[in-house]
Amino acid sequence: MYMAVIKNKNAVYYFLGGAVSHIGDILSGLAFLFLAFRMTDSSIHTTIVAIAETMPYLLFGLFGGALADHINRRNIMVIIDLIRLIILTIIIFLYLQDGLTYPYLLAGSFLLQCCGCFFNPAHRAVLPEIIPEEELPNANSTWDTIQRSASLMGPVLAAWLIASADIIYFFL
Repeated sequence: MYMAVIKNKNAVYYFLGGAVSHIGDILSGLAFLFLAFRMTDSSIHTTIVAIAETMPYLLFGLFGGALADHINRRNIMVIIDLIRLIILTIIIFLYLQDGLTYPYLLAGSFLLQCCGCFFNPAHRAVLPEIIPEEELPNANSTWDTIQRSASLMGPVLAAWLIASADIIYFFL
């Protein structure tokens, strides 16, 4: 049933790239929470970062999906990934220079999740472009399974990173 989907080379690239990206999103989201707690030693400040990670989806989630329906999806994904790279590079640089403050952390978290509001719908909208219509239900099911598996792997990888490395490696 799923063999036709897995035999499609573009679908395999889509699934692998999407899984890695999703795990990276989870790790960076957790890193912001861990850094917030480490910097402030406050559960309230950590909760505010969690809210900052959620608010963009409430504010821009529908807009991101509509934009993905009307603009070249691949261009959106490349541009958004470049913006993510800039945000994460700034966060890493500030951290390494001992210049990362809570407001910068909060802003970085919010902006990174804003990127997800546009990247995720564009990524999902690419699937019908690379899969024949008759295989789309199987491909959607496969992607959902992979995404859920990546959602489980992210925290496991985070626990390993916490035990063996500095928190900055979450961003790398």
